[in-house]
Amino acid sequence: MKMKNLICLTIGLFICLNGMAQEKDSYLFSSQIKKKLEKDSVNWKYQIAAWDYSFIGEYHEALKCWDIQSKPQQDTLNHNDQLRFINYHPVNAQDYIIAKAQTERILIINEAHHIPRHRVFTTSLLEKLYAQGYRFIGFEALDSKDTLINERKYPVHISGFYTEEPQLGNLIRAALKIGFTVFNYEAENGKNGKEREIEEAQNIKKIVDKNPNAKLIIYCGFDHLKEGYVKNWDKAMAGRLAEYTGINPFTVNQVALTEKSDSNYESPLYRFINAKESSVFVDSEQSVFCDLENAKQFDIAVYHPVTSYINGRPDWLYLNGKRQKVQILHSSSLIFPALVYAFHIGEDINTAIPADLIELKNEKDRRPLVLDVGSYVVKIKSINGREEYFNVTLRQAQN
Repeated sequence: MKMKNLICLTIGLFICLNGMAQEKDSYLFSSQIKKKLEKDSVNWKYQIAAWDYSFIGEYHEALKCWDIQSKPQQDTLNHNDQLRFINYHPVNAQDYIIAKAQTERILIINEAHHIPRHRVFTTSLLEKLYAQGYRFIGFEALDSKDTLINERKYPVHISGFYTEEPQLGNLIRAALKIGFTVFNYEAENGKNGKEREIEEAQNIKKIVDKNPNAKLIIYCGFDHLKEGYVKNWDKAMAGRLAEYTGINPFTVNQVALTEKSDSNYESPLYRFINAKESSVFVDSEQSVFCDLENAKQFDIAVYHPVTSYINGRPDWLYLNGKRQKVQILHSSSLIFPALVYAFHIGEDINTAIPADLIELKNEKDRRPLVLDVGSYVVKIKSINGREEYFNVTLRQAQN
């Protein structure tokens, strides 16, 4: 991985407080997530726990919780499928998407709501998509209550539920900084199934109608990007949008070929692939691989390799070297575990979504924050409620 040379300047002045006035914290300690999971009785409690873990940087715990309700896949890829797939070779996913998106009007890219990696990858596309003329980006996760986000330029707690996760916050923040107009398109509360898909597409169509020459990115969850028939929905949002606008969207699936908590839960195809970077697969005639069933529900599937870790943090957090680690300074009297938040200076730390957030388990836990160039105030909140603060600035080195 290429690492750009960055200078880290730290001001190590601690401020230790008890009970600083602020809004109710949206983030739970791991022990609190476990207790909540034990008490919860809803069928989707493991999904909730997965989201909670993702919010505090516990990526692998999020994967584990999500997979609890999945069935292990013990099969291997059969011989015919192996012969078919070896006709394809990997190409860099970012390069392929950027090249293909140049001639498109609407790009739809999906995520699994518990996997921040998908948000970081999408962030990596934004600058080049903007250079190609994309100006609007719609988020399923953005709440209509946040009417000021384009003026404020950063997400806050009322911006949505999934937006509490720092990497989704960073995706929104990056889009706004580059110059995109962000918008919500989710259906009204209480709408599900077919009705929800229709209203989502209608909401996006309103943006298209008001901006007839605009190019749009739509960021959605899971199956909403499917263009064909979907059981119980008839058509998903993407299929409805094509129907209502006459525009065939370019659909990018990040969920189909992404890692699980354990290889036993991964598809035979995922286990068969051995690409070293996020990839799209094409054959000698430049036809792109979607899926073994050839269902043609989306245009491309992005393969994300199994995560490696750098200083205990996922390698993809470093955004191909554009981000840098920041070692955490704390007093010798800090009680563990502790949640560590990094807020952009200039944003309201009582309401803003942090740029990064991790839980330090004990005094030997040396995992760093991973941050973009900029100035931050770092808050360390102990399990006993005590808070400590320090400032840090990351600057691009001058060559």
